[in-house]
Amino acid sequence: MAIKFKNAPTELGKISIEAQMEDNGMNLSIQYEAYPDSNGMVLHLPPFVNVISVTADGKPIQIQDGAWPLPVQTQRVHISWKGQPWPQISFEDVVKAYIKDYRNRASNIR
Repeated sequence: MAIKFKNAPTELGKISIEAQMEDNGMNLSIQYEAYPDSNGMVLHLPPFVNVISVTADGKPIQIQDGAWPLPVQTQRVHISWKGQPWPQISFEDVVKAYIKDYRNRASNIR
């Protein structure tokens, strides 16, 4: 299964991503026009995904504050996870879980 979007506007400039799903992971192909002062992107994954590793252009990326910082101009990302990360839940349930997780993280910053 693949998910694609092209030329989506972001704070970094336009971005195109293709996500190819695997049994125990996902490959991302990324093209974007980063602004000169950009520090790169940050990869967020749902809290129910049991991540084993993340690599950006073949180099390991360590989690920081619940997300994976990707260097500027990263073109390929591989995410390995354990087990089936996609529970049988609705879109609304995913959004509620994300909001709850986001609020928990935000309250820890204050």
